[in-house]
Amino acid sequence: MIKLNLINNLTIKRILIAVAILNLSILFCIAQNLKQEAEKENERKEMEQNLKPENATFINQKIAYLDKPATLYIYRRGMVDGFWTPMRLDILLENTLITSAKPNWKTILTVNTFGIQTVSAMIYGKKAEVQINIEPGEIYYVSSWVAEGKPIIQLVDKSLGKSEYDSIKEK
Repeated sequence: MIKLNLINNLTIKRILIAVAILNLSILFCIAQNLKQEAEKENERKEMEQNLKPENATFINQKIAYLDKPATLYIYRRGMVDGFWTPMRLDILLENTLITSAKPNWKTILTVNTFGIQTVSAMIYGKKAEVQINIEPGEIYYVSSWVAEGKPIIQLVDKSLGKSEYDSIKEK
């Protein structure tokens, strides 16, 4: 009977040790979960802080950009300096073909990509480029033509650009 009691006492001690180890494991898991929840809460608070009006200037500007696209009035004049060039002139924005423009051609392009953009004119493998710092809500006039078999493209002053653009009668 004493031997049985001793075995039971050892078994009970082992069970108690196992339960203690299990409890420690559970406590460790709980501590880890609490730590992760605290980190998530801190991230959430930081995001909320960034979204406060005094801290949201950059975010608001980005949203405003979507509401205020830039406008490019792109045109190709017909006769320049007494020369008529009937060939089509490829017009590209950031190496993406917009159109093959014939003489006396014009279009309006809405742009939601801001910063330095390259507008190109290309004919017979010859290419001319103009870089424009496109800003939200702004209007730009881009004139193109062909002279002596070479493409020419330039950013034009708004008043001159508007008058030239308006004077083009597409055929």
